[in-house]
Amino acid sequence: MPHTFRSILPAILKFVDELDVADAPIREFHGTADDTTLAATCRDYVTRLKDAGKDAVMIEYRGPYHGFDIPDARPGLNKSAQTPRNCQRREENGKIVNVSTGKPFTYADACMAPGETSGYDKAATEAAQATVKKFLTEVFHLN
Repeated sequence: MPHTFRSILPAILKFVDELDVADAPIREFHGTADDTTLAATCRDYVTRLKDAGKDAVMIEYRGPYHGFDIPDARPGLNKSAQTPRNCQRREENGKIVNVSTGKPFTYADACMAPGETSGYDKAATEAAQATVKKFLTEVFHLN
């Protein structure tokens, strides 16, 4: 169940018209131990979507890391990886700007954080798949 980038990225980046999404249900599945894309930023975006009247729900699974739903995700800490998890950014005139500097964002910015942990989590994946199956069964009136 790959991530839908439109549902995740605006939590990290503030896009122009970020709440102008399709009038369709949005479901975001997240591991609480994810240190690549922080749950708090995704939760914030889902809240903004809900406040805008969208059918948005974030489901969190206790423990899994980033990529918990990718069976061949290499488990463990990748110390050489960098993530912008600490970077506040926004879209401005078609460019991504680092909010703290006011300058165009780069991966050399001081807010970049070292290391990311990933790994497949069978239980969380199966729970997410069951949630999606139940949701689709209800929406499409399937047996």
